[in-house]
Amino acid sequence: MGALLGRGYLLLRAVSPGAAGIMSGEASQLVWFKRDLRVRDHRSLVEAAKRGPIIPLYLIEPEVIGAADFDALHWTFIAESLHDLSSALHSSGTPLLVEHGSAVDVFERLWKQYSFQAIRAHEETGNAVT
Repeated sequence: MGALLGRGYLLLRAVSPGAAGIMSGEASQLVWFKRDLRVRDHRSLVEAAKRGPIIPLYLIEPEVIGAADFDALHWTFIAESLHDLSSALHSSGTPLLVEHGSAVDVFERLWKQYSFQAIRAHEETGNAVT
């Protein structure tokens, strides 16, 4: 049970959907997938997986999809990429959470559910909305 990351295999451990966030004494890490929707060479995912169980998240933010520079073609590409990402994570026994809402609201709700230790993500470059 592993996902190919970079040059080797890294085992991903998922937090159970009903879990409080701590498994075997290890604090879970939330990995926020933004534009980098891949498993291979995903630095934030690798760092999180080294520290314990992970909670992979893709967040559909109304501010981003409602921005003037967002197009339906963007969503088509994102949906296809999310499908591939979900399949890659699922093959490692780690489900991808896809949530809709403002980042603050979603993170607060997920923290209450999972009590994750940290949020890990690639630093974004892009427009002021992201």
